[in-house]
Amino acid sequence: MRILPRILAFGLMVFGASVCHGALDCSGMVEVELNGVYAGDNTGLPNNVTTYGCSDWDESGGEVVYHLFLATPSRFEVRLESVCDLDLAILSDCDEFLGCIEVTDDGAITTSPQQGDFYFVVDGFEGAACAFQLYVDDVIVGNETRTFGEIKALYRR
Repeated sequence: MRILPRILAFGLMVFGASVCHGALDCSGMVEVELNGVYAGDNTGLPNNVTTYGCSDWDESGGEVVYHLFLATPSRFEVRLESVCDLDLAILSDCDEFLGCIEVTDDGAITTSPQQGDFYFVVDGFEGAACAFQLYVDDVIVGNETRTFGEIKALYRR
């Protein structure tokens, strides 16, 4: 489990080389919410991305893309469980290079509140493909206070 101390938006500058990016297909992305469990399977899915801008791992399996939008600042944890070697790419944009925050084996947790769009891409390391579970959880610190409206929103389902 990786700890993301702070997620920052940044750009990628490349000098003297061309970068082919934007191959990630987000058209079929699954919308997710905090405190949700999502079952998926990348078996037989297209491999549009083989590397991410923040990792040199061989991600030659099919991708499953999830989208989380946080309207208000929140801390979150995202975890991936599978029986094969799947990885989890965490992006700030639907772009495997410009939006890449982290690629991890099993998940990450933020240590400060984040807001906006996040894309979680489950991808197969060296072509791995299998069923998996993705957990997206709200992280509440013991001394953190919530408004009545935020607490009420947690129980709307």
